[in-house]
Amino acid sequence: MGPINKMEKIAFALNKEKNTIATVWKDKTMVYFVSNQFGTNIDTVMRKQEGNLQKSPMNVPLVAKDYSENGMQHVDTFNTAMKNQWAKYKNFTWRRAHLLTMFKISFVNSWIIYKKIHNQNIKQGDFLILL
Repeated sequence: MGPINKMEKIAFALNKEKNTIATVWKDKTMVYFVSNQFGTNIDTVMRKQEGNLQKSPMNVPLVAKDYSENGMQHVDTFNTAMKNQWAKYKNFTWRRAHLLTMFKISFVNSWIIYKKIHNQNIKQGDFLILL
Protein backbone atom coordinates (compact mmCIF):
# COMPACT_ATOMS: atom_id res chain seq x y z
CA MET A 1 0.00 0.00 0.00
CA GLY A 2 1.52 3.33 -1.03
CA PRO A 3 1.29 6.55 0.94
CA ILE A 4 -1.94 8.51 0.63
CA ASN A 5 -0.25 11.85 1.21
CA LYS A 6 3.04 12.42 -0.60
CA MET A 7 4.38 14.23 2.48
CA GLU A 8 4.15 11.06 4.59
CA LYS A 9 7.38 9.21 5.18
CA ILE A 10 7.72 5.84 6.91
CA ALA A 11 10.98 3.89 7.14
CA PHE A 12 11.76 0.50 8.68
CA ALA A 13 15.05 -1.16 9.67
CA LEU A 14 15.39 -4.81 10.70
CA ASN A 15 18.14 -6.36 12.81
CA LYS A 16 20.13 -9.39 11.53
CA GLU A 17 17.81 -11.94 13.14
CA LYS A 18 14.78 -10.09 11.71
CA ASN A 19 12.98 -10.24 15.05
CA THR A 20 13.21 -6.55 16.01
CA ILE A 21 12.32 -3.61 13.84
CA ALA A 22 12.99 0.10 14.18
CA THR A 23 10.35 2.37 12.68
CA VAL A 24 10.81 6.04 11.83
CA TRP A 25 7.70 7.97 10.91
CA LYS A 26 7.17 11.62 10.04
CA ASP A 27 4.14 13.00 11.83
CA LYS A 28 4.34 16.61 13.05
CA THR A 29 7.88 15.69 14.07
CA MET A 30 9.96 12.55 13.60
CA VAL A 31 8.59 9.67 15.69
CA TYR A 32 10.72 6.63 16.54
CA PHE A 33 9.59 3.16 17.64
CA VAL A 34 11.43 -0.10 18.33
CA SER A 35 9.22 -3.19 18.38
CA ASN A 36 9.37 -6.95 18.09
CA GLN A 37 5.64 -7.29 17.52
CA PHE A 38 4.37 -5.33 14.53
CA GLY A 39 6.85 -5.71 11.69
CA THR A 40 6.45 -3.44 8.67
CA ASN A 41 2.65 -3.35 8.75
CA ILE A 42 0.97 -0.06 7.84
CA ASP A 43 -2.61 0.93 8.59
CA THR A 44 -4.80 3.85 7.55
CA VAL A 45 -6.35 6.13 10.15
CA MET A 46 -8.49 9.27 9.89
CA ARG A 47 -6.60 12.28 11.25
CA LYS A 48 -7.08 16.00 11.31
CA GLN A 49 -4.46 17.85 9.33
CA GLU A 50 -2.99 21.12 10.58
CA GLY A 51 -5.24 24.05 9.71
CA ASN A 52 -7.98 21.74 8.42
CA LEU A 53 -11.08 20.83 10.42
CA GLN A 54 -11.97 17.82 8.30
CA LYS A 55 -10.38 14.44 8.84
CA SER A 56 -8.50 12.80 6.01
CA PRO A 57 -6.98 9.33 5.65
CA MET A 58 -3.34 8.96 6.65
CA ASN A 59 -1.01 5.97 6.54
CA VAL A 60 0.69 5.21 9.84
CA PRO A 61 2.82 2.29 10.99
CA LEU A 62 0.76 -0.23 12.93
CA VAL A 63 3.06 0.20 15.94
CA ALA A 64 2.17 3.92 16.07
CA LYS A 65 -1.55 3.21 15.79
CA ASP A 66 -1.40 0.62 18.57
CA TYR A 67 0.63 2.96 20.78
CA SER A 68 -1.92 5.74 20.31
CA GLU A 69 -4.90 3.50 20.98
CA ASN A 70 -3.56 1.15 23.66
CA GLY A 71 0.07 1.72 24.51
CA MET A 72 -0.20 5.04 26.27
CA GLN A 73 -2.33 3.30 28.89
CA HIS A 74 0.42 0.76 29.60
CA VAL A 75 3.85 1.98 28.51
CA ASP A 76 3.63 5.54 29.75
CA THR A 77 2.44 4.68 33.25
CA PHE A 78 5.97 4.52 34.66
CA ASN A 79 6.52 8.24 35.24
CA THR A 80 3.10 8.63 36.83
CA ALA A 81 3.66 5.64 39.09
CA MET A 82 7.17 6.73 40.03
CA LYS A 83 6.14 10.09 41.47
CA ASN A 84 3.46 8.71 43.80
CA GLN A 85 5.51 7.48 46.76
CA TRP A 86 8.97 9.03 46.60
CA ALA A 87 10.66 12.12 47.98
CA LYS A 88 12.95 14.28 45.86
CA TYR A 89 16.70 14.00 46.21
CA LYS A 90 17.66 17.67 46.36
CA ASN A 91 20.39 17.36 48.99
CA PHE A 92 22.04 14.15 47.74
CA THR A 93 25.10 13.80 45.56
CA TRP A 94 24.33 12.82 41.98
CA ARG A 95 25.74 9.31 42.58
CA ARG A 96 23.40 8.66 45.48
CA ALA A 97 20.44 10.18 43.63
CA HIS A 98 21.26 8.02 40.59
CA LEU A 99 21.49 4.85 42.71
CA LEU A 100 18.20 5.59 44.45
CA THR A 101 16.55 6.34 41.11
CA MET A 102 17.71 2.94 39.79
CA PHE A 103 16.13 1.33 42.86
CA LYS A 104 12.92 3.28 42.21
CA ILE A 105 12.86 2.16 38.58
CA SER A 106 13.33 -1.49 39.61
CA PHE A 107 10.66 -1.20 42.28
CA VAL A 108 8.07 0.52 40.07
CA ASN A 109 8.64 -1.90 37.18
CA SER A 110 8.29 -4.92 39.47
CA TRP A 111 5.12 -3.37 40.99
CA ILE A 112 3.58 -2.85 37.53
CA ILE A 113 4.48 -6.41 36.47
CA TYR A 114 3.12 -7.83 39.74
CA LYS A 115 -0.20 -6.04 39.24
CA LYS A 116 -0.52 -7.37 35.68
CA ILE A 117 0.45 -10.97 36.50
CA HIS A 118 -1.67 -11.31 39.65
CA ASN A 119 -4.51 -9.14 38.33
CA GLN A 120 -4.58 -7.15 41.58
CA ASN A 121 -4.95 -3.45 42.20
CA ILE A 122 -2.31 -3.25 44.94
CA LYS A 123 -0.97 0.13 46.06
CA GLN A 124 2.74 0.92 45.89
CA GLY A 125 3.08 1.16 49.65
CA ASP A 126 1.42 -2.23 50.18
CA PHE A 127 3.66 -3.76 47.52
CA LEU A 128 6.74 -2.31 49.21
CA ILE A 129 5.70 -3.98 52.48
CA LEU A 130 5.17 -7.22 50.56
CA LEU A 131 8.74 -7.03 49.25
